Amino acid sequence: MRAYGPAHASAATGTVSDRVFLDTLVGAAARRLVIGVDVAAAKYFSGQRIDDHVREQEILDSMAGKLKSAEHRHGLGIEFFRDQIKANKVIQQGLHRYWDEHPEEFPSRHRHLKAELRPQLDLVNSHMLLVVTRLENMPPVRRSHIDSLFDRKLRTSAALRQLGKLRRDATEIALRSLYRTL
Repeated sequence: MRAYGPAHASAATGTVSDRVFLDTLVGAAARRLVIGVDVAAAKYFSGQRIDDHVREQEILDSMAGKLKSAEHRHGLGIEFFRDQIKANKVIQQGLHRYWDEHPEEFPSRHRHLKAELRPQLDLVNSHMLLVVTRLENMPPVRRSHIDSLFDRKLRTSAALRQLGKLRRDATEIALRSLYRTL
């Protein structure tokens, strides 16, 4: 997507629309981790394993196929989606350990993984894919801007608000491919 007129900046610095796309991408990645709390609870409650290699590969294959038309963002896109999957595993593993130690903290509300949560994750994935393909250049932002935006979004989840180290660990993984492009 190209911006014209006063909002257009040089390719080296990105455009105003690139900044909006980056902020949207960061927000969507945070939303995915917030949903990951419910995924962790659903898997914990049902005894399902955290690792789901088949599902993970389906997501990556789907994203790779859709990113082929956006060659300038294909590498970043695949790496970014891998990071999202890994960050969600960090959330799930951390919460499972926490609930093992503090069963009284396990959420009383359980959502269905396949019927409720996976469709939400698929929607967030699609949104992130759209944004990645529209992001032409990484805008000139400080890492602290991305960190602050991401952290504000994550604090909407009570479980992640309370578990600062877990939140920081997941953040580092979820955003590392973006950090490398700054």
